[in-house]
Amino acid sequence: IKHHNGPLKNGVPYSGWMDTKTNEPVKDLDVKSKYEKQILEHSGIRLIEPELFDGYQPRKKLVLREVLLEHDLEPFEASAEEAQQFRSQNGEFVDVYENAESDQSWVKFRKGATLMVPKALRFDRLVAGQVPTGWDAARYGVPKDIIEQVDHITLYVLVSTVEALVSSGITDPYEFYKYVHVSEVGNCAGSGIGGMRSLTKMYRDRLLDKPVQNDILQETFINTMAAWVNLLLLSSSGPVKTPVGACATAVESVEIGVETIQTGRAKIVLVGGYDDFQEEGSYEFGNMKATSNTDEEFKRGRTPREIWVCPFMGRSVPAPGQGILTTAREVPGKLPSPLLDMKYRKRQLDLRRRQIKQWVESEYAFLREELETHRNAGELTVSEEEFLTERTRHIDSEAQRQEKEALNLWGNFFYRQNPEIAPLRGALASFGLTIDDIGVASFHGTSTKANDKNESEVLNKQFAHLGRTVGNACPSIFQKYLTGHPKAAAAAWMLNGMLQVLQTGIIPGNRNADNIDALLEKYDHVLYPSRSIHTDGIKAGLLKSFGFGQVGGEVLVIHPDYLFGALDQASYNAYCTKNREREAVAYRYWHDSMAGVAPFFRAKNAAPYSDAQESQVYLNPLARADFDSAQGTYTFNDLSTTLAQPDPTMTQQILLNMAQGEGGEQARGVGVDVELVSAINVDNDTFLERNFTKRELAYCQGRPDPQASLAGRWSAKESVIKAVSSYATAAAPVWTQGAAAPLKEIEITMAPSGAPEVTLHGAAKVAAEQAGVRNIKVSISHSGHYAVALAIASE
Repeated sequence: IKHHNGPLKNGVPYSGWMDTKTNEPVKDLDVKSKYEKQILEHSGIRLIEPELFDGYQPRKKLVLREVLLEHDLEPFEASAEEAQQFRSQNGEFVDVYENAESDQSWVKFRKGATLMVPKALRFDRLVAGQVPTGWDAARYGVPKDIIEQVDHITLYVLVSTVEALVSSGITDPYEFYKYVHVSEVGNCAGSGIGGMRSLTKMYRDRLLDKPVQNDILQETFINTMAAWVNLLLLSSSGPVKTPVGACATAVESVEIGVETIQTGRAKIVLVGGYDDFQEEGSYEFGNMKATSNTDEEFKRGRTPREIWVCPFMGRSVPAPGQGILTTAREVPGKLPSPLLDMKYRKRQLDLRRRQIKQWVESEYAFLREELETHRNAGELTVSEEEFLTERTRHIDSEAQRQEKEALNLWGNFFYRQNPEIAPLRGALASFGLTIDDIGVASFHGTSTKANDKNESEVLNKQFAHLGRTVGNACPSIFQKYLTGHPKAAAAAWMLNGMLQVLQTGIIPGNRNADNIDALLEKYDHVLYPSRSIHTDGIKAGLLKSFGFGQVGGEVLVIHPDYLFGALDQASYNAYCTKNREREAVAYRYWHDSMAGVAPFFRAKNAAPYSDAQESQVYLNPLARADFDSAQGTYTFNDLSTTLAQPDPTMTQQILLNMAQGEGGEQARGVGVDVELVSAINVDNDTFLERNFTKRELAYCQGRPDPQASLAGRWSAKESVIKAVSSYATAAAPVWTQGAAAPLKEIEITMAPSGAPEVTLHGAAKVAAEQAGVRNIKVSISHSGHYAVALAIASE
């Protein structure tokens, strides 16, 4: 079917679906009944369809047999050049002589020459997972010249990449550069073999003297697919890391992608795997007995849809092993490690944040001394205001870096290289989960006797070693019964399935699992469902993938609710709003593509920067793109190299008041306080009610960034305490309520002039009176990552 918008053959206006063969309208409600059977018969696992593979028929597999001539053959005509080529290869067994009647030559093969004669073998691997018959990259909008140039697998990769982007709400990949630098978008997708059809052309077709493009070699390389993605869609200069891990390529890709982000090499990466079905691979897998014999399966009464049994049992390079058990490696102490306790880690993070706060305050104290040293030595090459601006920015960025480092340590890396905590247990503990919270396991599940036993045993041992509760059997997914084995893409398909399970709470059963082997009964922690299970929600899922060459990997997938739960309400609401907006844009993109308004694949004809801008963009880490309505995409117009310019006014005030003290200390009645914005928990109602008045909360919660506004108020309250305490001349402290006392009695409101105003109540008012303080002025400044307040107390 295709979408039609215009008059029908009878002239009647029509907008809707139309049958491509009859050009007759098709109602939406009739699509399923009319086309479902045909679509299903020509999708997924089925008998190999020759038209998809250049006429390949397993029952008539072409091979060449060398034949020795026992008598001379009749001469035939060929060009003079080709005739000499026959002679060059066959020597004395070929005669060449001119044809007097034309510019051709006569060629005669004599007794003793050898010929390669084609014959057809009857091959018994007749079933494979295949893309839907009729799949055409041109329908998606891939340009004709690209289709003719690249390998078929590259076309799949290009369309799949766009689908992944659009599904994520990214309809124009250049939008990435509005938020990150071009060097921070990477590609970590890989393949087991690469361009198989191009390999066939390079080796077989070239040998058979068939027409082959001159640059076919580049289309065989495994990283060529990523190069085409970058050329036609991304224009990125970020890292390209191409894993080659046979059937475990995609799981390697996910691991590499995560590490690439965690190490700061990129902020956005594409991950996945890609391989194609081709007769050479099918034949050699069959020779290894790594795929099912279709004839034998038919004898057992199985249909093509039910065939995905691989009888491989031999010991060769893959050698089924249990190395993946190491994700559960640990030697626990007599007590559980406190690092597994989120409250303990939160306490350590709070301590580190207080240290960062103290570091910022000390840097402000040293800043005065540093400025005076440069000034006295005549080394101040910029104005004092510029000096303070630069140093204030450094303090802010360094504080931010230190806090991110602390968050990574106590949130993600606390269990690394710790023999008491298994990597799998530590990864779960990052989100407050345990081994009992894994609600589903996705198996590589190739249905080989070796793999199914080995993989079940590994998972069972992991669960037992990490103390999973007896009786809490984990449902398993074996989705290759439905999809077939895509080789390099295996873990990517499994991950996609796992995301669907987490989203819906439905664990799909293996419809072919009607006779579970008794050998698997001993694995008490594993459940093999043959029907789907509807749950009330899955917290986490675990998938494993393996490949030839003793490669393998494991991915722990956590439900996104655990990410959303870490956000404050305002951030979550903002995310939901953006998500809905992107979903609407993506829906429109899909709709326009289906209706023929615009192609689905929209190749970029140029980079987002001009040739003259290229070097500037690469060398400027701050270069960002903006949407250009004239061009309908994102381009680099502003290549400013100006760093963020914090307001140095507060820094100047702090230094001025410090200068009035002795020995670099703050002057009497001066209080300076720094608070990290992230340290203010805006979702803790008890904390807010204990420390802020209703007027303060109403004001802050009405600001664009409530958390930053509350941090400023908190910092101001702390600076007031310091100012009053330093103003008091009595030996005994005037502030006696303790560090944990609520700060609600110090109220920071906004005066009509827009300046912050201090009002004291209760014990706070009494303390100020005892210190002889009658007036308190306060200033608040936000320096990006933290808030700074300066309070001055006087009579």
